[in-house]
Amino acid sequence: CRTNYNFYIINIENVVGEDGKHYSLQRPYHYAPSKLNNIRILNKGNAEATLKLTIFGEVTNPTFKIFDNNNNQYGAMRMLGTFDEVMIDSDDLNENIVLKRNGATITAPYGYQDLSIGSPNQIYVTFIKVKSGASMGVFTYDGIFTGSLRLEWSDEYASI
Repeated sequence: CRTNYNFYIINIENVVGEDGKHYSLQRPYHYAPSKLNNIRILNKGNAEATLKLTIFGEVTNPTFKIFDNNNNQYGAMRMLGTFDEVMIDSDDLNENIVLKRNGATITAPYGYQDLSIGSPNQIYVTFIKVKSGASMGVFTYDGIFTGSLRLEWSDEYASI
């Protein structure tokens, strides 16, 4: 029997990456590196939890990796292409990928997965589960991204 408690949502708005340079001129602009580190994810349950990841805003080759407390990577997601919105739901009953470009939903989104990202360690690919305890996420992309990243999960408890 699996039970969910404590539903969590992390919204990271207006991502410009870490160590980006910002200029407040007549037309403000910024240069942002292509990485957002140290996204803390805590599953207080005793079982793996499903993760729903949503990216809003134009992004090219978005990648999300997840690491345990010992900095061992155990999950990765990478979609190849440029998208306006990316949604990946790893819930076993609702496992789904939704990709949008220019406001239209892309058909056959599973073909945009980079499945090689899980080799050679045989980690979770695309549909990431969150291990019990503390984990750390890293979000990377190519080029400039000024959208937002949303992560959703809940504590998972397994009992007999």
